[in-house]
Amino acid sequence: MFVQIYGRKEFLLVDDSVHLPIHPFTTSSYLHPINSNARKLLFKNKNNNNIQVRRIILSPGDVLYLPPMTYHQVRSLDPISISINVWSRSKEEKTMDHIMYHIPLPFEKEWSTSSFRVYAALMYLEKILASPYDGLNRWMDNRWFNMPTIVTKDQHWFQGLEEGLEEIHRTTMKTMKTMKTKSSLWKKFENRASDVRTFVKTRTKKHQHFHLLWNYADEVLTFACRDCLSEFSDREQGLDDIIRVGLLAYRKLST
Repeated sequence: MFVQIYGRKEFLLVDDSVHLPIHPFTTSSYLHPINSNARKLLFKNKNNNNIQVRRIILSPGDVLYLPPMTYHQVRSLDPISISINVWSRSKEEKTMDHIMYHIPLPFEKEWSTSSFRVYAALMYLEKILASPYDGLNRWMDNRWFNMPTIVTKDQHWFQGLEEGLEEIHRTTMKTMKTMKTKSSLWKKFENRASDVRTFVKTRTKKHQHFHLLWNYADEVLTFACRDCLSEFSDREQGLDDIIRVGLLAYRKLST
């Protein structure tokens, strides 16, 4: 609930049924659909060409209810503007909390390196994002590959990291495939993925499933790569950049 006390504010709203190309849930570089860069990405998707943006102006005494997971951008229209937000826990928020904090990740304690955890996480997420959620590729393209191009003055570092991660992934792939045949790892991935998908499916609206599962996938990948900065970078390189290089290597080796 958004209560306007003094002055005016403008809201730009996009319904949660639209699956916009946005930045990962874990990064601070958000793109609102009204942002010029976001609109360039948006109109690459023919299904979203007719997106409707609602413009609402709140004056003193007005109250606006924002449904869960509604894209919104807010700006003041007057030099002085005072308002109050009142938040309540939604069913969608509780669903996200449950799949993140009450359904354990199917990771093994001996997976001590980030590269191993990241590869395992992506194999697990392949099952999370299987049909009808279009697999890893749509999630990667929507989230991680719609961010600004990796900017680094040290191209040698970038190429070295890319080559190093590809070699790590090759080694990890062999190990994971061996584990797949010798243990119940694969079955554990499937069972845990089923638990997550079923919980989301039974507690939220169908068009919200993409949002929740993509946010969940962002969190899982970022958690798996929690040591990536210390393992792969001795410079001021962002975690987002390292993750994207890893995703590119995974995609390259999986095709």
